Order: sequence, then structure tokens, then C-alpha cells
Amino acid sequence: MQETKTKNDGGVDRRLSDKQLSILFENIITTTFGYLVLSTTLVYQLWPHVNHSHAISWLATLLFVTFLRIFLLRAYKKNINQYTTKKWFQYFNASTIIAAIVWGSTSIILFPEQSTEFQVILLLFVAALVAASIATLSASYPLFASFMMISLIPLSVRFIFSDSETSMTLAFLIIVYLVIVLISGRKINHNLIENIKLRIEGDERESILIRLNEQVLESEEKYRCLFELSDDPMWIIVGDKFVIANESSYKILGFESSEELISIHPSEISPEMQENGQSSFDKANKMIKQAYQKGYQRFEWIHKKKNGIEFPVEVTLTKIPLDGGDALFCVWRDITKQKKTSTDLSNALEEAQQSIVAKGQFLATMSHELRTPLNGVLGISQILEETTLNEQQKDYVDTILTSGKMLLHIINDILDYSKLDANEMKLDPINFNLETIINEVVDILRSNADQKNLALSVNFKDESINWYSADANRIRQILFNLIGNAIKFTNEGTVEVKVSIIKTDNRFSDIKIQIKDTGVGIDENEIDDLFSPFTQADLSTTRTHGGTGLGLSICKRIVDLMGGTISVHSEIDVGTTFSISLSLINADINENYNKPIDSAALEPEPVSSQENMQILLVEDNIVNQKISRIMIEKLSHIVTVVDNGQKAVDACNDALFDMIFMDVHMPVMDGLNATKLIRKNKGLSASTPIIALTANALHGDREQCIAAGMDDFLTKPISQIQLQEILIRYGKNKLD
Repeated sequence: MQETKTKNDGGVDRRLSDKQLSILFENIITTTFGYLVLSTTLVYQLWPHVNHSHAISWLATLLFVTFLRIFLLRAYKKNINQYTTKKWFQYFNASTIIAAIVWGSTSIILFPEQSTEFQVILLLFVAALVAASIATLSASYPLFASFMMISLIPLSVRFIFSDSETSMTLAFLIIVYLVIVLISGRKINHNLIENIKLRIEGDERESILIRLNEQVLESEEKYRCLFELSDDPMWIIVGDKFVIANESSYKILGFESSEELISIHPSEISPEMQENGQSSFDKANKMIKQAYQKGYQRFEWIHKKKNGIEFPVEVTLTKIPLDGGDALFCVWRDITKQKKTSTDLSNALEEAQQSIVAKGQFLATMSHELRTPLNGVLGISQILEETTLNEQQKDYVDTILTSGKMLLHIINDILDYSKLDANEMKLDPINFNLETIINEVVDILRSNADQKNLALSVNFKDESINWYSADANRIRQILFNLIGNAIKFTNEGTVEVKVSIIKTDNRFSDIKIQIKDTGVGIDENEIDDLFSPFTQADLSTTRTHGGTGLGLSICKRIVDLMGGTISVHSEIDVGTTFSISLSLINADINENYNKPIDSAALEPEPVSSQENMQILLVEDNIVNQKISRIMIEKLSHIVTVVDNGQKAVDACNDALFDMIFMDVHMPVMDGLNATKLIRKNKGLSASTPIIALTANALHGDREQCIAAGMDDFLTKPISQIQLQEILIRYGKNKLD
């Protein structure tokens, strides 16, 4: 037995080597063509920066290697049996190593001494060559690894001894890239070899099974022994009926003897219909017919025991020769456990999807239910703040406003994190002035710093910091969070914002923003978890300074979304520095500055000169009616209030309004359907600007409102300044 196993293993190894060699030669055309295209393009790109005779010689050498490999492929196809597999491997390896040496020589022949930019181009071309070789050479890992190292290591050494400022960085990147490629190649090679082995072993098993079937036919006693001793249910089918069944077959099905199964059709021990909706009789005949035609068939089936219990099986039919014709050798196995596992996984996936939907619905409901009363708290507080108050009363109102804004900040953090967690946050790039935005944020937060006697400063290291295209609001959000934290955790000293341009070209600028403070600092062991959600460096932080622990996590994920990086360096009792690196698209300085209105950054402007505009307020909540009405009337406009969408539709058909503020969730008819009907009915106010005034703030809410025909979108809680800005913006359409 041991001798037989050794021979068989040797056969598998030989077939494995043959298959590896076949795969390598199959890919040789792709490889050589890729080499030729890359080499020609590389010489074209580097032509102005290298010695022309050297470049031509290098290209000619690579062309010679290409023809050598093509000649080798033709020789292999025509004379595959002339040499042993080992010999063909030697020829292939030699041609590949020669190609690797040619590519490795690029660090000597094609290295652009005075141009860092074209050194990087050279590196990218060699990296592309290496990446392409993963698939074509992965059948032989030693050859793959040799090709990678011979191609890349000389270039890395050349960078190390280069005078370029970035040479050490490029050398390090090559080494890291080489290690990653070698690890990836090892995994690909392992999976490929295992796949080939499985195929070879499967072929061996099928071959053995066919030989056994033939032996069974030669000896009745051998056949009986095979059947009776097997734990797997086995049948012989002649035509479409069972003629022999082993003990496992009739016992699993609950019969007393094999005679009960003889001369019956498979459908007679099966339910009337199979899982795919096909009758058992028709499906059995179809599978049997295909097995006779193809020689082999595997499929799933539902059997029924004698007591009526149904269970799934996997059936394998193999055609075998019999005197006077053919038969089918049938083996089947119970797959009840596998089916249950699959069902459990499917149910778990469905539950997870339902959980995601429920989470979204919960957040939408909580956002709406929290923002609605918060609109009342902040709205009334703002109105009360403008009345005549003594010092104590003014302090009370300020406390209410501060607490309400803190609660709103927490709600916004949770919603932002939810959007990021679900990959639903979308960037909205516009043209903006970076210096202006940073100064705006610093000016808003300066009062916080003044209250703690902190020196808050901005240092622009480069005068050319100017106009870019990116999501300005998200950059504001990051700066508000980081500068606000720096002030919050600094008791004395300074908070400094440093801005510099690391690199710039005609299209992009790499910007670095640092926020440095002299605050309490962060322990080194806690820095790694600093950007994790719901995490703060010290659990007492929440009690001392407030916050949810989401701010830094949100900042990092927004920076990642923008393709940048964020890092932190800190020392206890010395201070902390947060560094943000962003690659921003340069914008034309003459293009319009399209920065969205940020109510927190605005100072109250004079009341609109358009007084006595007719405003329709559609709102079902009594408190919100009162707040919005007072705010609008304070701006000298006339307000008509209705409490559902149907009343709004009726009012717009009969009267002309200058502007409509529309809630979304209302009884009788919601704001979306009301807006659609107002636009459709062509009444007196069909073209009047309609502004959504809603507590909905999740991803897609604004888009739904605009799609329904609204002109803009305000999220509760709203401020007097936001209302004023909207009235000015859309009121201009009425000035004639």
C-alpha cells in the first residue's frame, strides 16, 4: 500500500509540474507583449532625459529577449515531448531571468539623473511591470520572486545613492512595494497550486471510480462487497429504473430490504415536485438522459423516506458499461446540515439588512422628534433674547441657548457618524478661499479663547494660499472641531493654526494645516484609540469638558473621504498638535466665490428692504407655528398660517403669496405631495418659491424635497438669520 501511494503522489507531482509549465507558457505572449509596450512607452517618456544610444541599445536588447521568448514558445508547442518538464522549466526560467536583468538595468541605463519627476515615472513603469507579472508568473513562486527582486532592487539601490531630496523616500517605497508584492504573489501561488491539485485529485478520483465500476461488472462478488460495505447510498440504474441498491440506501430511506427499491423510478421515492417547481418525474428523466449523454451529472434532489419525511441530497450519476448497453452508477449523500447552514446564513443576512433599515428609520425618527422640540427651545430663546431683560434673565437665556446649541451639535455629530458609517456622506465641492474660511472659523471661536485668556493666532506660511475646489463646509466642520478642541483642552498659553503649501502644480496643491496648543496633552498609549468612535483620551473628559467622543472620529473619516490624512503628536502637560494633509484642486481666482451661507458665521444684516411680503407658513406644530410666525413678522412681513398640506394647496390656488415655508411631515397631506400639487395645479402661487422647513436631516431628505418641486431646504431648528437670508435670496425674484 505504501508503494502504491508513493507512485500515485509522484504522478500527481508530475502532473502538477506539467500544469504549472503549461500556465507559464500560456501567459508568455501576454507577458512579452506587455514588456514591449511598457519598454517603448518608457523610452518615449524618458527620451529627453537619458543617453539616446544607451536607450536604443536597451530597447534593442529587450526586443531581442522578446523574440527569444516567442521562439521558445513556438519550440515548446511544436516539440513539447522532446524534452523533460524539468528541461523546459530551465529554458523558461533562463529567458525570464534575462528579461528581469534587462529591466533591472534601467537603474543604470535609463535613470534620469536631474529629474525627480521622471525618476518617479521610471519607478511607476517598473512597478506596473511588476504588477502585471503577478498573474503571469505566479504559477512558479521562486521564478516570480527572482524576477521581482532582480527588477526592483537595483532601482532601489540607485535611489539610495541619488542626490534627489525624495530619493530615500522612493527607495523605501520600492522596498515596501516589493515586500507587499512578494506576499501577494505567495498567496496567489498557493491558491493556484491548491486549485491545480484539487483538479488533479478530482480527475484521479473519477478515474478510480470508473475503473472500480468496470471491475464490479467483471466480478459479481467484488461488486457486492463494494456496495454492501460502503456507508454511502449507492444504486445501479438501468434505463430509468433502479436495478440494485446497497444496504445504506434502503436503511436511510426507511425500507426493510433492497428489494423494495428494485425496478422503481426515482420519482417514486420523492415528493411530487422538486424545489425548482419541476415535477420529480420530469426532472429525474432529464438528469438521467443528460448523464447518459455526457457520461456524468451532479445535481441536488429532494428524497422522501418511507415515513413521508423529506430531505435534500446531492446526487452523482456516472455512466458505466454493461453487457448489451450502458448503466448509471448513482451515489448520493444527505446535505440537510449544509442546507440548514446555508439557510441560517441567509436568515442572518436578512436580519442584518433589516437591522440596517431599522437603524435608518430609528435615526430618521429620532432626528425629527428631537429637532422639533429643540426648534421650540432655541427659537423662543432667540426671540426672548431680543426682548428687554435684566442681567440675570439675560444670563438664564444665554444658558438655555448654549445648552440647546450643544444638544444640536450632539445630534448633528450622531447623524454625521451614521452617514459615514453607512457610506452615505457625499462631498459637495465648490470654489472657496481657504484663507477666508480659516479666518472665519478662528474669528467665531476667538471669544471662547478670550474667555480663557488664550492667545489664538493664525500663521499662513505661504502667501499663495488662495482658491481651491473642495467641500468647503466639511473643511469648516473639521476646523471647528479641532480648533474648538484645542481651546477646550488648553487652560493657559496659546492655540496656533499653521497653514502651508507642501507642493503645488498647475492642477493640485498639497496643503498642510496644523493646530497646535499648549494644553493638557494626551498619553502616548491612548493616541492609537483617539480617532475611534465614542472614545476620549480620559473618561473624565466628558464630565469635565462635555462632548460625545464622536468629533475626532468624524474628522478622520471626512479627511479620509477627501483623500487626505490626519495625525496627532502630543505630550502630557506640554501640548498637542493635530496635522491635516489635503490635496486640493486649484481653482481659478477669477471664478465666483460660491461659499454656502453658514449661519454661525454671519452677523445680523439690516432687515430686508422688501417689507410686507405675503408669506404662507405651512406647519402643523403649534409651537413651531408661533416661533416661525414671530421671526417672520419681526422682519416686517405678513404671515398666513395653515396646518396641513391640503389647506396649503387650496390657499395657493386662490391667493398669490411671495414665498411659502413648507413643513414635510403633516396630517391630511404631507409637504412633498402638497408641493407637487401646487406646481401641477397652476394656481395663483404655482411658481412661488417654496422652502422646506423640516426636522428631517438625513441623507436624501434634501434631494426628496428638491425633487418634489421645492426651491430650498432649511433644517430645524432654524434661526432668525437663516430666515432673513432665505427671504432676501428668494425675495429678489419679486423686485420689479
